[in-house]
Amino acid sequence: APEEVGEAVRRSATSDLAGLDLDESSSMGYTVRAMTAGLWAFLNAGEFETTLLDVIRAGGDTDTNGAVAGAVLGAKFGASAIPRRWIERLPDADGLKALADRLLDAARA
Repeated sequence: APEEVGEAVRRSATSDLAGLDLDESSSMGYTVRAMTAGLWAFLNAGEFETTLLDVIRAGGDTDTNGAVAGAVLGAKFGASAIPRRWIERLPDADGLKALADRLLDAARA
Protein backbone atom coordinates (compact mmCIF):
# COMPACT_ATOMS: atom_id res chain seq x y z
CA ALA A 1 0.00 0.00 0.00
CA PRO A 2 1.26 3.51 -0.75
CA GLU A 3 1.16 4.54 2.90
CA GLU A 4 3.49 1.63 3.79
CA VAL A 5 5.95 2.74 1.11
CA GLY A 6 5.82 6.28 2.48
CA GLU A 7 6.45 4.95 5.98
CA ALA A 8 9.45 2.93 4.75
CA VAL A 9 10.92 5.99 3.05
CA ARG A 10 10.34 8.13 6.14
CA ARG A 11 11.96 5.57 8.45
CA SER A 12 14.97 5.07 6.18
CA ALA A 13 15.78 8.79 6.18
CA THR A 14 17.38 8.48 9.63
CA SER A 15 21.01 7.66 10.23
CA ASP A 16 19.95 5.65 13.31
CA LEU A 17 19.78 2.04 12.15
CA ALA A 18 18.22 0.93 15.44
CA GLY A 19 15.32 3.29 14.75
CA LEU A 20 14.32 1.28 11.68
CA ASP A 21 12.64 -1.35 13.87
CA LEU A 22 13.78 -4.23 11.67
CA ASP A 23 13.09 -6.90 14.26
CA GLU A 24 10.38 -9.47 13.73
CA SER A 25 8.06 -8.12 16.44
CA SER A 26 7.41 -4.96 14.43
CA SER A 27 3.94 -4.48 12.99
CA MET A 28 5.50 -3.72 9.60
CA GLY A 29 5.43 -6.54 7.08
CA TYR A 30 8.75 -8.14 6.20
CA THR A 31 8.72 -6.70 2.68
CA VAL A 32 8.36 -3.17 4.05
CA ARG A 33 11.12 -3.79 6.60
CA ALA A 34 13.40 -5.15 3.87
CA MET A 35 12.67 -2.14 1.65
CA THR A 36 13.41 0.14 4.60
CA ALA A 37 16.73 -1.65 5.15
CA GLY A 38 17.64 -1.24 1.47
CA LEU A 39 16.77 2.45 1.42
CA TRP A 40 18.68 3.01 4.65
CA ALA A 41 21.72 1.28 3.17
CA PHE A 42 21.55 3.47 0.07
CA LEU A 43 21.22 6.70 2.03
CA ASN A 44 23.79 5.87 4.72
CA ALA A 45 26.34 3.83 2.83
CA GLY A 46 29.94 4.27 3.81
CA GLU A 47 31.48 1.22 2.22
CA PHE A 48 29.80 -1.93 0.92
CA GLU A 49 30.97 -4.41 3.56
CA THR A 50 30.49 -2.22 6.64
CA THR A 51 27.04 -1.02 5.59
CA LEU A 52 25.80 -4.50 4.68
CA LEU A 53 27.09 -5.99 7.93
CA ASP A 54 25.42 -3.16 9.88
CA VAL A 55 22.06 -4.02 8.28
CA ILE A 56 22.48 -7.73 9.02
CA ARG A 57 23.48 -7.07 12.63
CA ALA A 58 20.36 -4.93 13.11
CA GLY A 59 18.39 -8.17 13.33
CA GLY A 60 14.98 -9.14 12.12
CA ASP A 61 14.73 -11.11 8.87
CA THR A 62 18.47 -10.81 8.32
CA ASP A 63 18.69 -12.84 5.12
CA THR A 64 15.96 -10.81 3.40
CA ASN A 65 17.18 -7.47 4.74
CA GLY A 66 20.74 -8.37 3.78
CA ALA A 67 19.73 -9.49 0.29
CA VAL A 68 17.86 -6.25 -0.42
CA ALA A 69 20.56 -4.04 1.10
CA GLY A 70 23.26 -6.00 -0.74
CA ALA A 71 21.46 -5.59 -4.06
CA VAL A 72 21.04 -1.85 -3.49
CA LEU A 73 24.66 -1.42 -2.43
CA GLY A 74 25.82 -3.47 -5.41
CA ALA A 75 23.84 -1.22 -7.73
CA LYS A 76 25.25 1.87 -6.02
CA PHE A 77 28.92 0.86 -5.84
CA GLY A 78 29.29 -1.86 -8.47
CA ALA A 79 30.61 -5.40 -8.23
CA SER A 80 34.13 -4.20 -7.51
CA ALA A 81 32.97 -3.06 -4.05
CA ILE A 82 32.12 -6.62 -2.98
CA PRO A 83 35.00 -7.95 -0.87
CA ARG A 84 37.11 -10.34 -2.92
CA ARG A 85 37.26 -12.83 -0.04
CA TRP A 86 33.46 -13.11 -0.19
CA ILE A 87 33.50 -13.83 -3.91
CA GLU A 88 36.27 -16.42 -3.56
CA ARG A 89 34.09 -18.46 -1.17
CA LEU A 90 31.19 -18.74 -3.62
CA PRO A 91 30.78 -22.13 -5.26
CA ASP A 92 31.33 -21.68 -9.01
CA ALA A 93 32.04 -17.95 -8.71
CA ASP A 94 33.30 -17.88 -12.30
CA GLY A 95 30.10 -19.50 -13.55
CA LEU A 96 27.99 -17.01 -11.61
CA LYS A 97 29.96 -14.11 -13.06
CA ALA A 98 29.51 -15.51 -16.58
CA LEU A 99 25.76 -15.83 -15.97
CA ALA A 100 25.57 -12.27 -14.64
CA ASP A 101 27.46 -11.02 -17.70
CA ARG A 102 25.03 -12.85 -20.04
CA LEU A 103 22.04 -11.41 -18.19
CA LEU A 104 23.50 -7.92 -18.44
CA ASP A 105 24.17 -8.37 -22.15
CA ALA A 106 20.59 -9.57 -22.68
CA ALA A 107 19.22 -6.58 -20.76
CA ARG A 108 21.22 -4.19 -22.92
CA ALA A 109 20.09 -5.81 -26.20
